[in-house]
Amino acid sequence: METITYGPSESRVQRVTRAAANLPQSTSGAIFTVTSGKRILVLNLYGIVTTNIQAQANATRLLIPGMYLCTAGDINGNGAGTMYTLTGTLTDALVIAASGAVKSQVAPFIVSNNILLECAASSTGQTSWIMDYILIDADAVVAAA
Repeated sequence: METITYGPSESRVQRVTRAAANLPQSTSGAIFTVTSGKRILVLNLYGIVTTNIQAQANATRLLIPGMYLCTAGDINGNGAGTMYTLTGTLTDALVIAASGAVKSQVAPFIVSNNILLECAASSTGQTSWIMDYILIDADAVVAAA
């Protein structure tokens, strides 16, 4: 984990990166762990396809246990370099950008639990994920899963 400082020292933005890993197979799997009950402010959360995703319908979304962070987007056949992100509005779909560039998350949101990736299908392919966040609770611990 690297720490990036923007502005005053009390505004410490931290970054955690999850190395490339296989997609969850018709289930959800943690991409980041957050100390249960401890709050963080998620400023930017995005994924990058590192190994081409199998060409088949695969409704995919991000969630914390009990709540979706976006509605599903179909990652069918996405190639290496495709990027995924959120708008920060929980009712918006997963943003998928095949161009290799994606708009940064517009609205930050607060979580107090693990962040998971959910895939409807069992598809080959790998993604890496990056999250920039600020601790709200000083004793919160965030790690790549």
